Amino acid sequence: MNSDRITARFGSYGVELLQQSQRHRIANLHSGTAPEHICRTLAVTVFHLPVHDALQDVDTTIRAGASLGATLRAAGWRVIRSDAAQATASAGTAFEAMSRHSCTAGTPMALQVYTLLAANESLRLPYAAIAEAYHPDHVAIAKPLPAQKLETELTGAAKEALRGLLAAL
Repeated sequence: MNSDRITARFGSYGVELLQQSQRHRIANLHSGTAPEHICRTLAVTVFHLPVHDALQDVDTTIRAGASLGATLRAAGWRVIRSDAAQATASAGTAFEAMSRHSCTAGTPMALQVYTLLAANESLRLPYAAIAEAYHPDHVAIAKPLPAQKLETELTGAAKEALRGLLAAL
């Protein structure tokens, strides 16, 4: 879980909702304490709709500002990432501000786009497509594929999440 990795590496973890609608969510997954939060992951989520009845309670908690993976896991769901694709993009001025200038505009950043499924003994349910941009101190670039090239290979909600992420950087 990204929340676990941020806590282990930086000593703390929090979620700040930057924007949310029924279908979309943009969140700053950060370390540090207010007002000195440092963005470690900028995440754009495109929720699968309608939300399955079995996920209604956990979905309500997530939409109130909780971490997706940690909340699903705490509710007894197994979190599965599938169709993961990696790329790179440059930090923009918005990310620079969220990182408290520890990542300047133009700095190459690792990106990942994946589908998140929630599973238990009897169900395997689609929950969201997620695109994440990682602070260079958090996740190093593994694949130097430009995000624009990745965008041409994605479809549906994954492509929608990546476009939202690139616009938010």
